[in-house]
Amino acid sequence: MKPTEGSPSSIVPCPHCGATREESGGYRRRKLRTFRGIQEVRVKRIRCAQCKRQKRALYPEDCPRSRWYAISIQEHFLILASHRAPESVQNDLAKNLGFPLTRPTRLRWLRSAGARAKRLLQRENRLLRGRVYWGSVDEWAFGRGPKGYGYLYFEAWTGCPLWGDLGHRRRYERVRELLWRLPPRLGVVSDGAQEVGEALGWLGRRLLWARCAFHLMREVRAKVDRKAWGEIREGLRVLRGLGPGEREAFFWKELLPRWGKALEGWVRAWEGLQEAWGAEVPPPWTNNVAEVGHGRLWRRRRRRVLRSLEVGESWLMVGLYRMRHRRIGEKSPWERLTGTLSPECWWRPLVGRIKGSTDFFT
Repeated sequence: MKPTEGSPSSIVPCPHCGATREESGGYRRRKLRTFRGIQEVRVKRIRCAQCKRQKRALYPEDCPRSRWYAISIQEHFLILASHRAPESVQNDLAKNLGFPLTRPTRLRWLRSAGARAKRLLQRENRLLRGRVYWGSVDEWAFGRGPKGYGYLYFEAWTGCPLWGDLGHRRRYERVRELLWRLPPRLGVVSDGAQEVGEALGWLGRRLLWARCAFHLMREVRAKVDRKAWGEIREGLRVLRGLGPGEREAFFWKELLPRWGKALEGWVRAWEGLQEAWGAEVPPPWTNNVAEVGHGRLWRRRRRRVLRSLEVGESWLMVGLYRMRHRRIGEKSPWERLTGTLSPECWWRPLVGRIKGSTDFFT
């Protein structure tokens, strides 16, 4: 929101003479495209009381500077884009407004919102140091066939999205760059994706790594019959409730001698699980928050297409910001993680004017 006249943040020195006294310089009219059609709005001019040059302008609430369209229109189309409304729906709504609103204009709004969302996410992530102990990472497909893959990193307990990455191919280098941003000795819970395992192996002991128990149990279920699966599942439930020393003895002396071949995945992941379970803050049992988060961010459809990677990255930043601050029930993931309030409307910081901004004219 623009600073109001007379507020302390609006009194700034004149860029021409350095004086601080201001006076009204009249009004100017400009046309603005709104949901009610093309309307005329008045923009108040503020000039320097000493040199009489125009210093700044006070815009109405819904009127941005140097744009033809009202902020409310940009907000509505940003909401449609974040939920991946079809282009035909957006085109029909644009035609119903009664003035031109082309797809390049809407894509420009999306890129602008994506850039601002990226800056806000980076600023908020700096505040999360010391609050996040375990995260969940997983991959998801955003294109048809094997033509587009992304990786997302969530806080493991609250499901608060922290960062994401998009690319044309599966590559462990992309996961490595995503996880390299994390502070040392932070924990990662993931499934058995090959590129995630390779990236964590490259990072070595910089991060803690715990395999998702659900995926490990699913591997066991595929190797045994129903009766044996019931016994193994009960044994793994007992394993979860034991202490560190008892857990290791029970696994190596009770479970493994009896179900050796079925527990090969557990054997490979055992060292990481032991180190993770012995951490100051233990990890969650599964990476379910990543699976649920993907569903909230990206509804699975037969034609999962983003037209370009550049548009996809802008959309991803907006989607992550929406997931972080949109309330699910009474609180948003950001509020559950930090205890601080999220914006009342998640789209306002991405489209609205920056608080305290001042416009100078020469």
